[in-house]
Amino acid sequence: MLSSTCQNTILLCGDLHCGKGYRAECADGLIRACGNLRPDAIVMAGDLTFRARANQFAMGKEILEKMGKPLLLIPGNHDIPLYDLVTRMLNPFRIWKKTYKALGAVSELDMPAVQILGLHTIKPFVHQKAFLTKTHRKQITDWMQRCRQTSSDNQPWRGVVMHQQLFNLKHHYRPGIMFEPKKAVAFLENAGIDFVLYGHVHYPIVADANVYFPFLKRRLTLIGSGTASNKRTRGPNPNNTFQLLTFSLNEIRVDTYAWNEQTNEFAANDTVTVARA
Repeated sequence: MLSSTCQNTILLCGDLHCGKGYRAECADGLIRACGNLRPDAIVMAGDLTFRARANQFAMGKEILEKMGKPLLLIPGNHDIPLYDLVTRMLNPFRIWKKTYKALGAVSELDMPAVQILGLHTIKPFVHQKAFLTKTHRKQITDWMQRCRQTSSDNQPWRGVVMHQQLFNLKHHYRPGIMFEPKKAVAFLENAGIDFVLYGHVHYPIVADANVYFPFLKRRLTLIGSGTASNKRTRGPNPNNTFQLLTFSLNEIRVDTYAWNEQTNEFAANDTVTVARA
């Protein structure tokens, strides 16, 4: 069992969108906040760039380098070319992979209180929508089996991070929802996943999946990230935001940090606590 004093912190951000609408002052504030909070790891939930151009990846790489490691990084739908159809079909992740390697990023995090698997759900033949494919299902099943074998005397929280959302808030529709979301959440529940982290929606949220998928028999927590450094904020919280997730024995604490235009700093403005199911 986890010690009652064991904790791990994750800084969750997404949709930095280096390029059109980019706010350099917010990116600088994010770097400062990361230095002050000193999370155990950083999860970037996709859309590092606006149009997957080399100079935009270079901007994003510079930000993430200053935020520290370990870094779990997944691609978003904006991280592959939209208008360069040849590259989009033949080698869409070329610059993203180069950036991922240069950053020393990882696709898995394994810490005493939490284990996280990154999923690449972006498909070049569709613009935004994602699919939880058979390959993803096997990846999750194999990963969960490894987690149980390596932490037999421990009970860390286990979750996945993907770019797109599994549901939309009422009055805050965002295109790109996961294909067949009911089947996806049912699989995640049966696999033993405790939480899902995601980006794409551009607003921070913590939700119990059972509210939107009442057939579920155990708690599956959905945690969506806002955009930390772009003008394209959406949803009920119009500020630039990121979240600090604290995992301990019996709960996840989610602190949302919002950009303050007067102080030019991120400050904590909301806290949600999720009890272990």
